[in-house]
Amino acid sequence: ETQWKNLALFHSILFNVRWRRKRKASTVFCFDESHFCDKPFPCYIVGCLQKDNSIDWPRILSLIRHYLSPPEAKQDAVQNSKEKILFPTIWAPTYAPNVTYIVYGPAGKTFQNSFPSKEYSSYLEYYATKYCVDVDPLGEMFSARRMFDFPQSF
Repeated sequence: ETQWKNLALFHSILFNVRWRRKRKASTVFCFDESHFCDKPFPCYIVGCLQKDNSIDWPRILSLIRHYLSPPEAKQDAVQNSKEKILFPTIWAPTYAPNVTYIVYGPAGKTFQNSFPSKEYSSYLEYYATKYCVDVDPLGEMFSARRMFDFPQSF
């Protein structure tokens, strides 16, 4: 039963980070098995698999812990974590919590690297100007993509 609840929570998190409304933080999806069918189990649920097609419990539990923690704890975990971050992972930056990314791993760049366009001299200047965020110039950057790969609606 605990495993099923963890899978249902992972499913809810996945749907919330993709389909939640940008302006209404109160609009969240909550998996309710009675809503989907009149059997004891829902008709489907989305999980996360390893290469051998077994359920990837370490990734699921890590994502649940990260998602349910407060913003300060998330930032501290990323900056000071002794636990290895499992990639790919779902990530919402503190400066834009309703924008979700899939992070694939370190990009091999820091914030002092030059920005790809001439509008900003570095990523440091970009984040300071665009988001009013002060970042560590030697902070590690990650390779990420916005979650536009999922369908836009049900």
